[in-house]
This record gives sequence, structure tokens and C-alpha cells, in this order.
Amino acid sequence: MLAVPLHGDDVAPRFCSAEQFAIAEVDGGRVHRICQLTIRDEAWSRRLERLSIAGVNVLLCGGFNRSFLPHAQALGIRVISGLAGEAERLIDAFARDEIEQYRFLPGRGRRRGRHGAGGHLGAERELRGNKQNHAEIRQNRSGWCPAPMTTRVAVMDTASREKEIAMDRIAISIVRNEKGLNDPMDDRFGRAEAFLVVDGVTGEAVETIDNASVDASHGAGTGAANMLKSAGVGAVISGRFGPKASDALQALGIEAWVAPPGITAGEAVRLLQDGDLSQM
Repeated sequence: MLAVPLHGDDVAPRFCSAEQFAIAEVDGGRVHRICQLTIRDEAWSRRLERLSIAGVNVLLCGGFNRSFLPHAQALGIRVISGLAGEAERLIDAFARDEIEQYRFLPGRGRRRGRHGAGGHLGAERELRGNKQNHAEIRQNRSGWCPAPMTTRVAVMDTASREKEIAMDRIAISIVRNEKGLNDPMDDRFGRAEAFLVVDGVTGEAVETIDNASVDASHGAGTGAANMLKSAGVGAVISGRFGPKASDALQALGIEAWVAPPGITAGEAVRLLQDGDLSQM
């Protein structure tokens, strides 16, 4: 089964902000049934656990904090993030192995939106776009889907909330060419000319920060780490990190991700979204 966090009829831009989840059973390229699951005031770990209890093994979402991935994987949940569009269309596209058309590239907006490709929704889905069909479908057929669950037991602790907010800003070390996400990534962290700050949810460039420590005689990595902390950055991508820089980033609570050389800032963000980078 798969789940989609909802914001109205669309996939929610952030996993941790959604209260409603569409739960669907997909088999043989068809979507058989859909119902809703309600999860309120839960820390991200408890949200994933509630989905696992409901039998979910695939999560389609917009923004998803990369640090949540190990917990999702431990629960047997495959996460496909960076998606945009109507939840029903996403589910239908996943069933037909066409989910990539709903993925947006960093800085380029959504590839397909509300009226993007995806075709009509077949009769097998029993959906007609009205707001009551989730409740109606839940009563249909074999009754596989549990009734909506509402939980108010756990509240996200302050540290988790701060970490989630911080991950909204991701920095990439760059060679500054004034091309934004098309600027080449600088393999050096401490000696990088500048850092491109990207919105961790949308993948869009927010600002470019010059590295004040680039010409420092020593401690360039530590200086760069402190500068990024002051800028509210929660994660950084670069080609390599020195030991002092790594220690400084860890002490400041900034995640460090290693990307391969010869790529652009936008490609580095995409690799992070896809879970293809290694964390220091």
C-alpha cells in the first residue's frame, strides 16, 4: 500500500505538516481502493510508524527531510519525494509506473502540475473528484482499509521541530558564476568561493552567500560552518570536508553531505532529494 500526505486535493509540500493522508492499494498497475488516514500533532518518527502500522510500504510526498530516511527504510517504507500535483493523479501515475512526470526539478518549477499528464482516472479507482469519495470508497468492497485514525498522543519535541525548520535551508558550495542552480559545485567546503542556499522543500535557489573564510590563513572550514549556521542553514553539500570542518558542522547541528565532483548545484540538490548522497 502507498500513502500520500495531503494539502487539500494536492500532495502536501511537507511530510511533517500534513494531517490527512490518502492511503491506496495498488496491484497489477491498478489502484483498487483509497481511504484517508488522519494523523495530528505527531513527531515525524511517530508519523512514519503510524503509516507502517497501516500497512504502508511506499510514501509519495513533496518535501521530505533526508534525515528521516533511515527510519523510513527501517520500517520498510520506500520514500519518493520531490513530487507535486493532485494526490489522485500521483497515485494513478505510480500505479502505471509514470510517477517521474510529477517530479519537479530544483529551480525549474513543477514539471507537471494540476493539469499535467496522467490521463483520466479509470473506473477501477471509483473516484469522481467529489469530497465525499474517500468515505464512500472506505465502505466499498472487502473493507480492507481501516477507518480514519486520529491520534493526539505525541507532540513533536522542540529539538525535532527546530531540526525540521533548519532543513528547509540547504547550502551547496559553489564556484560563483551567477547562474544559480546551474553554477558548478565547488569540491572544497572551506575554500569554496560561495554557497548557494536552496529551499529544502521546493528545491529553488534562495540566496548566494560569499564565503568570508575563503582566504583565511587557517580555520576556513570552521569559519564557513559558523557562517552557514548564522544563515540558518541545516544541511550542506560539498565534494569534501576537512576533519576540522566536519567537527564544526557536527557541533553546530548541520548535516554534511558528500557529492561527486563535476556536477552543478542543482544536480547536487537532486541527488540529495533522491537519497543518493552519503552523509558525513
